[in-house]
Amino acid sequence: MAEAVTLVGDIGGTNARFALVAGDNAYRQERVFSCESFSDADAAIAAYLDETQTSHLDAIYIAAAGRVMNGACRFMNNHWFIDEAALRARFGCARAGVFNDFVAVAYGLPGLHIDYCTEVGHSMAPVVLEEDFNIGVIGPGTGLGAGALLGRGGQRIPIESEAGHMAFAPESTLQRELLDSLAHRFERVSCERLLSGLGLENIYLGLAEVHGLSVKAQSAAQIFAQSQDRACCIEREATDLFFSVLGQVTGDLALAYGVKQGMYVAGGIVQRYPSMLRESQFRACFTNKGRHSELLERVPTYLVEHPYPGLFGAAEYARLKQPR
Repeated sequence: MAEAVTLVGDIGGTNARFALVAGDNAYRQERVFSCESFSDADAAIAAYLDETQTSHLDAIYIAAAGRVMNGACRFMNNHWFIDEAALRARFGCARAGVFNDFVAVAYGLPGLHIDYCTEVGHSMAPVVLEEDFNIGVIGPGTGLGAGALLGRGGQRIPIESEAGHMAFAPESTLQRELLDSLAHRFERVSCERLLSGLGLENIYLGLAEVHGLSVKAQSAAQIFAQSQDRACCIEREATDLFFSVLGQVTGDLALAYGVKQGMYVAGGIVQRYPSMLRESQFRACFTNKGRHSELLERVPTYLVEHPYPGLFGAAEYARLKQPR
């Protein structure tokens, strides 16, 4: 009997990542496609199947960057829509699943913990992911993803979340002034406005307004590069503030999810600048929670360094959903 073949995908606002899972449950033949190059998700999946010469699928499981309701998702940061029933009909497979992308990342964290995660700062307690645990994840990318995974009696329970859209809560005079500046541009200032794809650019332009400076718009990559030059004060201030706010929000999520065994930071932005993350005030801002500071000092924070944590987690999700 031929092995069952499952396609897994991790679709964000900018890129769609696909791979195949068969037999040993390890994914292979991963490919990355630009979302803007295709009219919809079906077209991107068809292109992947054509490129990998895959003629038959038994199942499709897609992690999607957006709120999933009734097996369907309209993406927050691109023009696509995806639906489980349509996937089954279009690709002739018996099973299809659509689930939040950070549910996928959360599912993968126990398997990534040892080999692909490094601690940021130092906690007061060692971490062992046994049967019972609460872990959380945040991921600055095109959007700001977040989620959690609970372990209870050998079962793993994901918590789907749109926590990236929580309102930004400033913790200093400068941050309050920045919030006032951003409030003139946006109807509502969420955490995503500061910590996602355009977040650093928003911080940079907001700080320029706060300081009464006239600056030329720059991309996030340019701001990060310029911040390495000590003479570029506002770029350095913008990146410092970015990592500080990331620490604040990550600490808030740890409290919200009841995290004890670890908060994980994923997403392409921090993966590109690991040294800046570790040298920043991220950890200090994570633990700076007033009467609950000691509680968070016991919670470790990790950088996820796997290149495709969403695909890794989607493969784990697919394994758990396989018929027994």
